[in-house]
Amino acid sequence: MPDNNQKVAISISLSVVGVMLGFLLLLIFFSGCMQQTGVSNNTITNVPDQPVVVNDMLGNRIVLAHPAERIIARGNAVLMLIAIGSGDKIIGTDQEILERKDIRENLRPDVINIGKTGGGGVLNLETVSQLKPDVHIAYMGSFARNADKYRAINCTVFFYQGQGLETLNDEAYALGEITGNREGAQRYIQFNRKYQDLVEFRLANITHDEMLTIYGESQEYYVMPPKSIGGQIIADLHGINVYENQNSTDSQILSQEWLFTKDPDVIIKIEGWEGWGRPFSISSTYERITNRTGYNNLTAVKSNRVYIIHSELTHTPMAVVGEVYLAKALYPDKFADIDPEAVRQEYIREFHVSNYTAEWFYPPFEPVSAALLHTDEPVNR
Repeated sequence: MPDNNQKVAISISLSVVGVMLGFLLLLIFFSGCMQQTGVSNNTITNVPDQPVVVNDMLGNRIVLAHPAERIIARGNAVLMLIAIGSGDKIIGTDQEILERKDIRENLRPDVINIGKTGGGGVLNLETVSQLKPDVHIAYMGSFARNADKYRAINCTVFFYQGQGLETLNDEAYALGEITGNREGAQRYIQFNRKYQDLVEFRLANITHDEMLTIYGESQEYYVMPPKSIGGQIIADLHGINVYENQNSTDSQILSQEWLFTKDPDVIIKIEGWEGWGRPFSISSTYERITNRTGYNNLTAVKSNRVYIIHSELTHTPMAVVGEVYLAKALYPDKFADIDPEAVRQEYIREFHVSNYTAEWFYPPFEPVSAALLHTDEPVNR
């Protein structure tokens, strides 16, 4: 028989075990709950050649009998599928995509033109129905317009955003699950994280005095609010957005008098809305902006800190490259050894898209001869 001291020890041990088991059960419970939320918490582990379960960007649970082999995809979803190595699974896409030779060459020769994305991205019900896809990857914004149509043809739809560094890695993961191409998805995610970590590392100790006030403009005269894609990039780079409506997600036109009172240190203009995939001159955009009436009195113009960036570097799966461009523009001393164009070329080599001739950033940077990365920096999470 154990003595009293031994009984106490046994009792304490059992209590510790009980607490540990209870903690373990709580972890299991909460991890199960996390799987019910959006893609960012999508910890579902799928088995190859077995039913696929994944969450889309609206939080819908998507279930496929097997990894998708027949996909209808539009816009940025096409670029992401190509990037992860699943472009050959696309059976139908937009006319704008098919007009891009650098994208078209990564698709199967029999891919079907399902019409233009423009005009609100209205779903071509008949074409989608005839193609009988395993899944249709559609813009989140098209849900309200096309919900009844999707239900009418009983089509499995994965809603995605396709832009913004906060969600691109999650979407790559989800599309890797949907297509069964997990290695390709991980390769894309690792590329993003490498440069996200580089930027974060170099700006980790930035002081308030080093932060710049920034006026961001999307379409002509439309300011970029903090919660927009451009606004998120400004925040990631520790810029102070002069548009202070923190709850706004929609870009809007504000008066020039308002901008003059803000007198920003930097102006960033995202260009390319009217000519996606078509050559146009961002240097002419620079001239147009700097010559606006009264802008010659702005600090940003007087100090030559007006930057024009192609929208494909900010609003597509290539967004991390755009962040590198803007990081160097805002903090030239901290990124003196970084060549953004070399990063863009690296992306092209890895992911096989957007290799057409265009002006990507203006004013251009001076050539960089130093090594692209320092070996003592963390470039992988």
